[in-house]
Amino acid sequence: MSAGPLWQKLLDEAAELEALGHPPVAIRPAASLVILDESESPAVLMGRRGRHHRFMPGVFVFPGGGVEPCDRELAKHHRLNQPALDRLHTESSIDTVEASALALAAIRETFEETGLLLGAQEHGDAEADLGWPYNAPAGFHPRPQWLTPLARAVTPPGGSHRYDTRFFVTCRSNLVEPDAPQFDPPTLELEDIGWVRLSETGDMPLAAITRAILQDVQSRFVAGTLYDPNHPIPFYRRQGQAFLRDLI
Repeated sequence: MSAGPLWQKLLDEAAELEALGHPPVAIRPAASLVILDESESPAVLMGRRGRHHRFMPGVFVFPGGGVEPCDRELAKHHRLNQPALDRLHTESSIDTVEASALALAAIRETFEETGLLLGAQEHGDAEADLGWPYNAPAGFHPRPQWLTPLARAVTPPGGSHRYDTRFFVTCRSNLVEPDAPQFDPPTLELEDIGWVRLSETGDMPLAAITRAILQDVQSRFVAGTLYDPNHPIPFYRRQGQAFLRDLI
């Protein structure tokens, strides 16, 4: 989709939210994880949100969700690498713990929604209780340093939920079980979980911001900058009646 139609779709979606007449809601920090399978035909991990969800029902999304207290507690012991922290600190007042908590939220939500773990399984060197609502296997150590900041997006006003979401990217080989034969998530957040080829996302039911992020993944993958934390990232947000995409 070209930039013009994509931006119009973003504006249309914002107008639909405002038409619902919801009262103002607080913006919640959130994170989402794009996991790329770097095969001959690159693919990303996605799942469909159930139609019972109040926020973005029935569309395909990357795993992700809001930051929880357990993520902030865990961030005191597991942190992003410095280049990634520097990128997240750009035009943002979040501190190192909050920035690392975003990455850990992306890892936790990926486990809760898909059953996949991103990190290291170290038998005989058990991690302390992660504090996750759904327990990870003993010995699992999350690796936020394997995540690269990819984008930032703030949900337009008007809906029942608003998020300030940081998108991260990592490669499939960083999963504990990159070739897991099936998905066994501890929750029912997502349906139809699977690896979707970038070339086949055109006709899928996607939110405009998801489509924009997919374009960013495609362009940076081709350019060879996808895992470079020093590369500026787009910041998507609405200002008045315009959608902005600034690099930060």
